[in-house]
Amino acid sequence: MDARKKKRKVLLMGKSGSGKSSMRSIIFSNYVAKDVRRLGATIDVEHSHVKFMGNLTLNLWDCGGQDAFMETYLASQRGNIFSDVAVLIYVFDIESREVERDLDTYHAIIEALREFSPNAYVFCLVHKMDLIQAEHRQRIYDERSAVIRSRSSDFRVDTFASSIWDQSLYKAWAGIVHKLIPNLIVIERFLTAFAKKINAEEVILFERSTFLTVTSVTSEVGELNPIYDRHERLSNIMKAFKHCAARNTLTTPASAGFVVMHTKTPQFNIFLGRFTDNTYIFLVVPPGEASYNCAVLNTMLAREGFSKAAAGSGGGDGFPLPPSESAEDHANGTNGNPRYPAGFLCTFFFFSEKYHENYLGSYTYLISSAGWDFPILAAAAFMRALRVRLTEGRSDLGSHLLSTQSTLRPYPKKRFAPQTLFTLRLLFDGPQFSPCSSCF
Repeated sequence: MDARKKKRKVLLMGKSGSGKSSMRSIIFSNYVAKDVRRLGATIDVEHSHVKFMGNLTLNLWDCGGQDAFMETYLASQRGNIFSDVAVLIYVFDIESREVERDLDTYHAIIEALREFSPNAYVFCLVHKMDLIQAEHRQRIYDERSAVIRSRSSDFRVDTFASSIWDQSLYKAWAGIVHKLIPNLIVIERFLTAFAKKINAEEVILFERSTFLTVTSVTSEVGELNPIYDRHERLSNIMKAFKHCAARNTLTTPASAGFVVMHTKTPQFNIFLGRFTDNTYIFLVVPPGEASYNCAVLNTMLAREGFSKAAAGSGGGDGFPLPPSESAEDHANGTNGNPRYPAGFLCTFFFFSEKYHENYLGSYTYLISSAGWDFPILAAAAFMRALRVRLTEGRSDLGSHLLSTQSTLRPYPKKRFAPQTLFTLRLLFDGPQFSPCSSCF
């Protein structure tokens, strides 16, 4: 994909005071809602470039909404403003007392867009919905949406109710950027295969800086979750967490990040961690240490394949299921590839030098059919910050592992001296299947 296709022009328009700059600052500049009050009115057009998912640049045109500017946009600057537009975001202030005039202006803008960018996406945000009493919000929103669509000519318009004071803003903007992400189909296919492989109830991919939902995969069990707006709630919560972390670490919200967070309950396990340089991944998996640890380690192993899929490079290398193969053929090994032993859940128990007296902990992972090697340090750091010290040449360690065969070899210790670390590789016999290399 060339640079032109990766750079998308986004028009942000609406009446002056409707909240355009406020929502832009919250989503892309890490403002909190109470701080946007000090933002002044936008004069003419404010340009900003926002990187999203690493390989997509949003060229945001925040257009001032005063009448004089609107007339200029529709007259002398018509070609400049409305050419090469990928997305128009029009913000309606639900408090406006000039509804008909607002709709006339919107219709004029739609006509200009149809002239210069007929293939653009159009999104309309019915904003400041927090000012409407809760029992009347849905009715008023539905009525306003119907009127907006009637004035939208031939464009298919997506409408959202939004407010800077709750998670609805994240739902709206996630829906907008979702239309612009390159290789989205490939990303969704990858996550679908990955979720099936690790038996995840739900997988959500978040963009790193904005924490907007990129896409998600939900199983039949996950569909039973009654919290329908959980994705945008998570976005709102995690942005608030980043602000809190920034205050306590004397950094900026943009730089305040984390590596991994997890929650374990008797009903499910949750894992939220850094996936690629530009994304976080959120997993909901069945309860139990085995399920959790398998999911985490397989997530680590899927990073490279996902990065290739998201970048559109490598011709699909590392993708779990090539499009030319059916799932049934792949499972039965009828595509000409040899079948390999299936993976097994295996628990490693770690002890100190006096391991009979001082139990350190354990972790479980799925041994792949290809016989992957996992440094103990990686498991220790990622699972429990467990530091395992093994005595070099400990020959009887294998008797304390749940395995039929084990090999023990030294791991390079330049970075980890004076500890001696080892890589364990366990081999099993079992049912046959064709491996999906990127998921192991």
